[in-house]
Amino acid sequence: MPYYNKGKSKNGLKRYVVSVNYMNALGEYKNTTKVVYGLEQAKEAERQLEVEVKEFDKVRSKMTLQQLFDKYMDSRQTATRESTLDKNRREWRLYIKDTMGKVKIQKLTVQVLESWKMSVDKMALALQTKRHAYNLFRQILNYGVKMDYIGKNHLLKIGTFKDAMYKKSKIEFYTDVEFLQYIKIAKQQAEEQERNGNLGEWDYYVFFNILFYTGVRKGECHGFEWTDIDGEYLEIERSVAQKLKNEDVETPPKNESSIRTLRMPQPLIEILRQHKARKMRLHNFNDSDKICSKNGRSLRDSTVDSKNRKYAELSGLNKRIRIHDFRHSHVSALIHYGVSIHEISRRVGHAKIEITLNTYGHLYKNVEDTAIEVLNKIA
Repeated sequence: MPYYNKGKSKNGLKRYVVSVNYMNALGEYKNTTKVVYGLEQAKEAERQLEVEVKEFDKVRSKMTLQQLFDKYMDSRQTATRESTLDKNRREWRLYIKDTMGKVKIQKLTVQVLESWKMSVDKMALALQTKRHAYNLFRQILNYGVKMDYIGKNHLLKIGTFKDAMYKKSKIEFYTDVEFLQYIKIAKQQAEEQERNGNLGEWDYYVFFNILFYTGVRKGECHGFEWTDIDGEYLEIERSVAQKLKNEDVETPPKNESSIRTLRMPQPLIEILRQHKARKMRLHNFNDSDKICSKNGRSLRDSTVDSKNRKYAELSGLNKRIRIHDFRHSHVSALIHYGVSIHEISRRVGHAKIEITLNTYGHLYKNVEDTAIEVLNKIA
């Protein structure tokens, strides 16, 4: 029942605090309150709160994991990059939905969740893929706890996937010598296409140069516009993700530290200067155009991958690295020539220096040699 709070009124109406008790997902008694003025308004507010509590209990008792996942994804729409949302949807569809989607969330006991984990463990998947599925499931259930749909996240008791024989995958990259051998072929291909009246091949040549000389992510490179260049500096303030049906979604970079300004080396400055001169020969050039583009749109990921394979094969290199590995190549070159880990972390846009150390620390062999030389002199 609402009760009167003495000494306070509004427009001649007494102040009432409406309080309705309910039981949360843990079986604990809680209450929700609302302040109104006037007895009739208080009675109506009490009725509405009771209806809301009953409706919430009904929803909670019947909610399936699929419905919880949908609510979780809705909650992330405005604060999460589209590429991450797409990845979540894909992992849900491939590793969770079929076996767990129709299960009511109140039935997600330790035993049920352990059964799901065992079913995924039997799949022929990489350890990291299994862990990504676990992390998504964990985040969904954490959201359920936060919103009071479930009392506890029992998946935490089980823990993530483990493999006693697992070894962290080796980072692949081109050395500076290998990159120059690779990019020489890309330039030759672009020159040959230009002789045939096609300037489009230059966009791929420039794309791979940007990746190597700046260490930016692929999506960040797709998002570069000519307005992002200020003399010898390059502003990184957007990323482009490519969805199905060739749709482009422009978002901020991965995290706050990914919004950064990089000073470019002279080779890249000259490459971009020449590329802009070529672009200005085309009709309807605009400074807001993407730096590497075709028909006004960012280069297609599938074509970038195809060009990467082609250049690697023609270069005679005994290996072909992924697009993301050009970022590793950038870091490897900086480490090789003694650049500090702090500057490397800033350039690649890591949120914490620990991320850089965990990813690339093993490449600091020359630093270890220097440390041993110093220690050898202490005797």
